[in-house]
Amino acid sequence: MKKIRLAAIFLALALLAGMLPPALAAPKIEVGAAAALLVEQETGMVLFSQNASARREPASLTKLMTALLIAEDCEEGRLDPDDTIVISESVFNDLEGRSSLKFSAGEEITVMDALACALVASVNESCNMLAEASSGGDRAAFVARMNDKAKELGCAGTHFANTHGLPNEEHYSTAEDICRIFVAAAQYPLVADTAKLTTYTLPATNMADARTISTTNRLLLKDSAYYYPYALYGKTGTTNAAGNCLATCAEKDNIRLVAVVLGAPSVQNEDQSTTIMSFVDSRHLYEWGYENFGHRTVLDTTDLICEIPVTLGDGANSVVLRPEKSVTVYMDLTVPAEEIARETELYSEELQAPVEAGEVYGRVTLSYGGQRLGSTNLVSNTSVKLLHIEYLRSEIRAFFGKTWVRLMIAAVLFFIILYILYLIYVGRRKRAARRKKLEERRREEAARAQEKPDWYGERESARRGERDRR
Repeated sequence: MKKIRLAAIFLALALLAGMLPPALAAPKIEVGAAAALLVEQETGMVLFSQNASARREPASLTKLMTALLIAEDCEEGRLDPDDTIVISESVFNDLEGRSSLKFSAGEEITVMDALACALVASVNESCNMLAEASSGGDRAAFVARMNDKAKELGCAGTHFANTHGLPNEEHYSTAEDICRIFVAAAQYPLVADTAKLTTYTLPATNMADARTISTTNRLLLKDSAYYYPYALYGKTGTTNAAGNCLATCAEKDNIRLVAVVLGAPSVQNEDQSTTIMSFVDSRHLYEWGYENFGHRTVLDTTDLICEIPVTLGDGANSVVLRPEKSVTVYMDLTVPAEEIARETELYSEELQAPVEAGEVYGRVTLSYGGQRLGSTNLVSNTSVKLLHIEYLRSEIRAFFGKTWVRLMIAAVLFFIILYILYLIYVGRRKRAARRKKLEERRREEAARAQEKPDWYGERESARRGERDRR
């Protein structure tokens, strides 16, 4: 479980680390907060961003980082939710005498009780209790660890000076960074399950009776004017310097959105009531996000993408390519289908039969507004059988078209021509030798004829003439 949870954390952080500006256009909205951010948690897609990288005082949203480190400690065995904390005098040192629940030095509560106080009722001293329990009493070391964790999560605009979020010049963050911290912390059930509670009862301690605390997150309260039925959990933060701050997560139709609002005002109404705009802005962001964004199938397996020629096919000279898998993405639901671009890559300009249905021959990539939506393989929609006679002809042409075959044929022809020339040469030599022999014999006969009587020579001449005629 530990490995799975850590993998989920780093996946979420990897997605959020590359926070993109909203590229998918939806109807514009306005919020009154100084900074705001709305993100789809699974993909990290930013749906709305307003001054999200600007440094702001995070107030009690700081407690999300404190809770994250305590959850890590419990996960890795350094702490246990049932461990007892003995409250020291030093936990009140930086609170200007403020104690939300009137805790006393020497009072004993559990780690779980202190965490609930921090996340449900936003009790400042409980964060110092947790920090000292984690660091052996060295709260400064715990704050240093908070800053190290912020760097690890990619929070470039964050620096912590305390564990709870009371004003300090060296204490600041951004909506983007709070979103990273919030998503990372909520991966731990200890944090998410506690941050969704509307009430929590602290058992009686060695110095106080049982106490019940209520959530400061009014999006969770059904009897509140700010109630949002799809809100899961979250954390509030408020100081005069920071304004109203809120980090929450909501889920509707299996889609989780994370909203972070910093520096929202409080509006005084005519009836003297006060409207806290951090809750109004957050609910407005969620309603806008769920209305305009959602999972959309931008490519289906039945879509016919392109046609590619086929050679040697029996009854067909081309096939149509279709997507191997459908592509479903989270995006603006109002974007016209024709504005979603398709880029097709074919692995070959021409195919040769046989072609089997479902074989991969290319890839298609979809994008909108310059942002990649997804991609899938292109496969043949039908099969094409091989026409064997054409295949045979093709093989013959291919065979005789090979360089080495042509060279061999040329060599054979060359040797045949040489052999013919050789035969001609030998025949000429033989005929010349026969003519030479014949001339030598005639010369010999002529010489003998001169040595014989005239009558003999005349008779021999007559014989030669008749022999030559034959």
